[in-house]
Amino acid sequence: MLQWSFCCVIAIHCAWNMLFHVSVLLFSMLKVLDTCIPTQFVNNDGSLGGQTTTSSSGLTTLPGSATTTTGKQTTAINWTTTTAKFPAVSDPSATTTTSTTTTTTTMSTTTTTVTEPPFPCNNCPKVYDNTCQGFGIPNLLQWCPTAAEAGIEYTLGLITSIIPFIPAGSCGTIITCPLTTSLKIKIIGQEIPAPVFYAWCEESGANAGKWYTGTTFLKFELVSLACKPIL
Repeated sequence: MLQWSFCCVIAIHCAWNMLFHVSVLLFSMLKVLDTCIPTQFVNNDGSLGGQTTTSSSGLTTLPGSATTTTGKQTTAINWTTTTAKFPAVSDPSATTTTSTTTTTTTMSTTTTTVTEPPFPCNNCPKVYDNTCQGFGIPNLLQWCPTAAEAGIEYTLGLITSIIPFIPAGSCGTIITCPLTTSLKIKIIGQEIPAPVFYAWCEESGANAGKWYTGTTFLKFELVSLACKPIL
């Protein structure tokens, strides 16, 4: 009887001991399983870990995590990668400057005004046509240069030394017309080519104040003379 009681105690002890070890084993397995369940990283602002965050300053944040397990101790390591964006810097050497240079050229204009030499005669008027106004006036067919433009010059007493038959002391002129013109004389209301290139006027006597042209034996009394365009 005593032996049977002893055997029962031994059996109960062994069963209790086995139950204890099974309980410990189950507890350890549950602990291990609990550490293996994946978790998500939660940021301070409530957003989930693993998402890319870009700040207003242009910085990009890339969160990450790593888990190290040693025995029953688990260590979680989290890191954050930050990428900075910098604005593009232009190359100063690539700047092109365009300048504009304006050149002003001033042309000097010289105006030449011709005038008649002084008139030396006393009783004789000027014989060159005073209606002549210059090139193109009144038109290209009827224009004539002015006395100054034609270079008309009067002398007193000098023409006799050149043309002896002219009365001494006469007022005279020798005409050399400009190019493209020729000398014409007006007599008794009509205009004809001049037979010679000179004219004279006596300062005294019966013919004083009258202009003539021609020779000793053939002379014409003049109304006027002028250089006219050659047509």
